[in-house]
Amino acid sequence: MAISHRIEDGIIHSAVEGTFTADDVRAHRTAVRNDSAYSPMLPRLIDCREMSTLLPTSDLKALAAELQMTQLETAVRGRYAILVSSDVAFGIARMYGAFVQDALLDLLVFRNADEAVAWLRDAHRAP
Repeated sequence: MAISHRIEDGIIHSAVEGTFTADDVRAHRTAVRNDSAYSPMLPRLIDCREMSTLLPTSDLKALAAELQMTQLETAVRGRYAILVSSDVAFGIARMYGAFVQDALLDLLVFRNADEAVAWLRDAHRAP
């Protein structure tokens, strides 16, 4: 699979490499939920710097709708940081963020991994 994950230091780290499809994203989501260390409370870092596929808008909309349903079912506010390296990927990730804006989640796009992790860790701090 072109998408892998590990759960480390309270963050779900996913890495997208090479080519992938919407079905690969769905399979990845299932694998994460089936991980014994998984909790819907954990923030997610999705590293897309090594991907070579850009999904069509129709797939992004479908995946966003599925994510919205999952977030609503868990009733837990999620925090997602998407890490990209190109302007095109940045734009696509921002579009995806707009598609999920009504879900119970905060999603930001980053180019710097340290900034993304700092933002995710900030979610665990008390107000």
